[in-house]
Amino acid sequence: MALTPGRPGQFLALNNDEILQFDSTGTRVSKFAAPPKSSRIATDPSGVMPYMMIVSRSTKWTGAIDHTVTTDYFLHALDTGGREVWKQRFDPKDVETLEPVPAKVLGRPVIVLSAFRRIFCFDVSGTRLWELPLWHHPGTVTATDVDGGAILAAAVINDEIVRIGPDGRVLGPWGKSDPLKRFRAIQTRDGVYDISLRQVFGRGPGVRQALAFFDGGGAVIREVELQPDAGTLTYAPIGAMDVDGSGRRNWVVGLADGTILVYSPIGEQLAKHMAGSRLRTLLAVPQPDGADLLVTASRAGLTAWRPVPGRMQPPR
Repeated sequence: MALTPGRPGQFLALNNDEILQFDSTGTRVSKFAAPPKSSRIATDPSGVMPYMMIVSRSTKWTGAIDHTVTTDYFLHALDTGGREVWKQRFDPKDVETLEPVPAKVLGRPVIVLSAFRRIFCFDVSGTRLWELPLWHHPGTVTATDVDGGAILAAAVINDEIVRIGPDGRVLGPWGKSDPLKRFRAIQTRDGVYDISLRQVFGRGPGVRQALAFFDGGGAVIREVELQPDAGTLTYAPIGAMDVDGSGRRNWVVGLADGTILVYSPIGEQLAKHMAGSRLRTLLAVPQPDGADLLVTASRAGLTAWRPVPGRMQPPR
């Protein structure tokens, strides 16, 4: 299951080729079909990008003798009623693990598409603005509004986080890190902050993960190692949410064992909560008034959590 923000106070869930729309009380508002074999959904919480972006795939036989199987990938733009506005096909020789990222470049909304070997940029009409051959780790392309629209990606070569300009050119290294599993950025009143998730090797038994917190210039502020063997969520282990209704956003991190952690932009742990069941994904849902809701998905279904501001405080 994949989750994404919907209209103000609402969210969307992609599940078994269906898109379900819920309000903040958990009431289902609407339901419509998604393209067959859909795996990703993305929207723009600000509403500037008017469409839902869906990633799907289609597998077919291409060889009668050697029984070759190929998988075509597609990016669909759907309107709010689930009607397809445009679709782009991608050759499986060039792409893998597609993930759309709504962004704003030079003041206009775009879709940046992470595709492992390449990064694409499309405008709202589906016109390809640029294509960048860059091997990068899936889930590590993020964007901010700084300098007209800065895009960051964790490149495979040299384990560098590189900065990409609005025209699709690599501007140079932004920071350095071990191979990353996830990378996100948020823009606050005090500037841009970033967070990464990576696996740590050689520090004792079990599978270990670590978070790194960066300032806007790519310098590491703090590193935090997570508890061993907790596991990370497959689709969206990191989110950004307003936990007290102030408009300030903090990091929220979900672990597969049900642990939910809240950190300040610079990496101070503000809260720790146990959901009581293993989690699959999470989403911070902006609300018209007050703190955001945190929606988690598990085998039992969807659960909404409302943060308690009085419990959010850095450890002494």
